[in-house]
Amino acid sequence: MRLDFSAGTDTSSPTTMNLPHLLACACLLGLASPSFAESPAPKETPLFVTASKEDDRMDERIFPLGWSADGKFAWLSRKVEEASDEGLWGLSILDTATNKVIEAVPYTLPDKPGDAVGRFWAKHGKAIQEVLTKHGIKLSRPVLDHLPLILGRRRNYVVMADLTLDEQKDDLAYLGVKRFKVNLRLGETKSVLLEKSYEQFFPFSVALAGCYHSPDEKYAVLVITALRRGWEGAPHPRMVETMAGFQLEEP
Repeated sequence: MRLDFSAGTDTSSPTTMNLPHLLACACLLGLASPSFAESPAPKETPLFVTASKEDDRMDERIFPLGWSADGKFAWLSRKVEEASDEGLWGLSILDTATNKVIEAVPYTLPDKPGDAVGRFWAKHGKAIQEVLTKHGIKLSRPVLDHLPLILGRRRNYVVMADLTLDEQKDDLAYLGVKRFKVNLRLGETKSVLLEKSYEQFFPFSVALAGCYHSPDEKYAVLVITALRRGWEGAPHPRMVETMAGFQLEEP
């Protein structure tokens, strides 16, 4: 292809070209910045080791998206698809200062072999970026850390958490967790971060998977997982039971 930039240009100097011509040339040659949908898809945080591709639909998957300066944390999740022919996805934003979910947007995506998150991001990535921008969240790739957390310049600030489980033993056909409590220790300060109870459909087990913390070490999110009972028995799904946010004391 021959590109003619002579119109409206001072041809007396071979190096002279105005801004519109430069932009047009960059776009045609593929040098312009890619659109958001063409940026890399979010990276998954592996929570579970799936035994086979057939069982992949039975484990929830999460893809952290980033933090805002005031402690809002965003992530994508691909939900358990026990009785669905479509991929069930969700965008969630948690305000860790109040431990409340302030945004929850469901999505569906036809379930096909291949790169599911890539197809999802190509379709919904731009719209999701608009939601993140509204909440001041910068797209990044947060990494799940193991407990205890060691923070501070001198690694002198310890964050610990554990679970207290109350198991249901009245009905032997439905053994499981009736109630759980998340105990938190920030430095020398102890508190109860979260309590949750069930009247029915008790999870088989509940566990702490790990913790995300903001780049400035002011906010954090605990990931709590559960093994649930399948609707008709096995196979049993594993999923994120809740995400619990809290503020870190200044190291």
